[in-house]
Amino acid sequence: MSPAPAVPRPPQVTLLAAMICGGSVLSVLLTFEAVSQLGSIETQEALARTLDRPPVEGLGLSVDQAQRIVRVLCFVTAGVAAAAAVLGQQLFKGSRQARVVLSVLAPVLFVAASFTTTSGFAEAVVAGATVLLWTQPSRDWFAGRVPAPRPGRPPSRAARAAAPVAPPADWAPPAPQSRAEVPTAPPAPSAPSDPWPAPTAPADPGVRPPAVLTAAVFTFLGAGTALIMLAAGAFGILQERTALLAEIEDRFPTPEDRAGASPEFLLGVVVAVMIGLALWALAVIPLAVAVLRGREWARLSLLISAYTAAAVSLTGVLAVAPVLVTGLCVAAGMTLGRAEVVAWCRASSTRIGPPPQASQPPPPSHLTPPS
Repeated sequence: MSPAPAVPRPPQVTLLAAMICGGSVLSVLLTFEAVSQLGSIETQEALARTLDRPPVEGLGLSVDQAQRIVRVLCFVTAGVAAAAAVLGQQLFKGSRQARVVLSVLAPVLFVAASFTTTSGFAEAVVAGATVLLWTQPSRDWFAGRVPAPRPGRPPSRAARAAAPVAPPADWAPPAPQSRAEVPTAPPAPSAPSDPWPAPTAPADPGVRPPAVLTAAVFTFLGAGTALIMLAAGAFGILQERTALLAEIEDRFPTPEDRAGASPEFLLGVVVAVMIGLALWALAVIPLAVAVLRGREWARLSLLISAYTAAAVSLTGVLAVAPVLVTGLCVAAGMTLGRAEVVAWCRASSTRIGPPPQASQPPPPSHLTPPS
């Protein structure tokens, strides 16, 4: 393994390495869970439906043969994911070889997982993080160079640490003082300072950074995708309401299995959750518009909403795989946390409304005109 670079590690590399390690461990766990469920009736029925559809319809595979193939692919996925987790640990040390090997293993992991019964989300996270390892500032850090600052953004911690400290250009050594006493004139009386200084205007926030618009676009796309998926789910419930009620009764035949609730009540709970998620998706749209106007409170609210929505959609990923919504939420949250977005929103928020009126101190007694 190559030695660690001499410059400090950028936060992006730390995040990407953590995503690779976490996604690899999750892939191993999900793969072994999929292997344990290969003999279940649900898995056999799902494989049978898959074998009846193109392009595998004409291969002539039986369900037992498909199970053996899936079991082999699961073990391949688990082995590659375990290797990716070990290589992810080496990324924290700046190993260039680990990055190259991960670039070879990540596509294999993603393709092998796509033919198993797992969702493929963890493998997609590993593959995406591996691709981002070849972008800036990760590329400069693995090469041993100080990452170049982006336009409109202050230098990074690595650049500040590696930059030499030079004296100011106008600095000069102090002139030697003579020991002879030189008579000096008494200082002239200074005019009294103004006890009521003029209020200073807040700093101009300047031009809106492009990252603000990028975060808003990610938010609009994520909210729109979620609304389309929820609308499609609600339409499917309306069309197949009778079949869904029958399926609930088949899965939970006794009232004890349903916690005393009726199938209609359980289906109503699902509809209510979908309505709540739709209202949530609609609420983030005006928040994104407020962020475009430089509102700091909207940025914080949207940042919390983005990561919360990513966690909620991750739960759905393991069932119905809305990978796009999760990716858009994470992208929006990371963009809203960038330094130039935070600085611009805070500077813009200080200019909202009239400037605060400071209380004027009473004039000094020696400046009060005599009555």
